[in-house]
Amino acid sequence: MSIFIPFIEDTGKACHLEDFEGRKFKIALPHFAGGRWCIGITNGYLILFDEEINECWLVNLITGHELYFSKVPSMVFCCPGFFKAGKGEWTNHRFEISDLHAFKGKIYTIDNVGICEMKIYPKPKLVLLEIKNFQKTSFLVPGFVSFRENLYVIDRHIKHPYNIHELDFGNMELVSRIKRGKKYAFFHNNFNGSDTFILREAWAGIHSQYGRYAVDDNDGNGMLYDAHMWYFFDDCLNVNLIHE
Repeated sequence: MSIFIPFIEDTGKACHLEDFEGRKFKIALPHFAGGRWCIGITNGYLILFDEEINECWLVNLITGHELYFSKVPSMVFCCPGFFKAGKGEWTNHRFEISDLHAFKGKIYTIDNVGICEMKIYPKPKLVLLEIKNFQKTSFLVPGFVSFRENLYVIDRHIKHPYNIHELDFGNMELVSRIKRGKKYAFFHNNFNGSDTFILREAWAGIHSQYGRYAVDDNDGNGMLYDAHMWYFFDDCLNVNLIHE
């Protein structure tokens, strides 16, 4: 479903959803009052943040499961690097990175220099991976997307992110998806000026049911579907996904 959440408080504090058949739904949002607003979505959970008291909720609209975080630094959502929580406080660790992504129990970062694995213990540090052909791929603003067992690198600088490479961990190299001739589909979350892309190969067909959101792809290799946010039920029904 596509999902839209108004930022204005007097709109009923609800999110509006539309499925691929054009049916529209409205769901009331918990913890959505005062200075609270939605800043994103992860694994089927809406991220609701209160900028006045620095509290954060993760809310699953389908299962109703919620996670709560107190005293969250507001800079966690705007600055390069990451924050680590522990014993009632947050510690700021600054790294100049373009993107950060959790994948198969590890955390990876990327910038124009290369791809690193982020080690958390005993203290946070970045370990540069020896990717054979990283500099040859010419990413202007590199970022990550993942789908099932694969991790991909895309260029977020352009509207159509067709510079897409799969990270081959066996050979430690980036393999162009375009040259391999496989189809793919990107679902772009354009809310709040973000550049969040979600890869879904199953909907790569040119006549996808999401045609009303499609952006033309002249080379025929893939599709880009653009909406405020995208909500996938297969990400929502397993609470354990939030821990992967």
